[in-house]
Amino acid sequence: MLPHKTKRGQAALERLKVFDGIPPPYDKRKQEEDEEDSLHTPFFRVSCRCSGVIARSHTSQRLSRIIGMAIKEDLGWKVDLREPVLEVNAYLSDDHCIVGIPLLKHPLASRTYMKHNGLHSTIAWAMSSLFHQALYDFIYAISEYLNISLIIRTHFTPGSQF
Repeated sequence: MLPHKTKRGQAALERLKVFDGIPPPYDKRKQEEDEEDSLHTPFFRVSCRCSGVIARSHTSQRLSRIIGMAIKEDLGWKVDLREPVLEVNAYLSDDHCIVGIPLLKHPLASRTYMKHNGLHSTIAWAMSSLFHQALYDFIYAISEYLNISLIIRTHFTPGSQF
């Protein structure tokens, strides 16, 4: 039997209505209002890291709460710690404060890269700076190997300086 169907469960849910932030699951009007609000206001979370004297006097959780309350009061955004639309990262130290907002959902380190056997640009630059006299011959040999000789030949001429 569901808790809101019994007399005792109904009384418990009525007592919970007093507290803001615990919406009853059966109140459709409240759910519709929440859905309309969620379309207009983004959900956010504040993650804070501290070092130095600040870390000894305040916890990261307390500072995150303070920054979150300020954002909530100024902008009217809602807090969602589990699935935020926007995450605000704050790094606090004795002499500086850095606040950042990630632009992507996933970290760049977890991207999948195309694996190919081509020559990386940094390695090509290092090799060309070491062998500056034979730069044209080197690029020509690589371009012939990779079958892109026409493109390379039009951009590089013998005796050109960088």
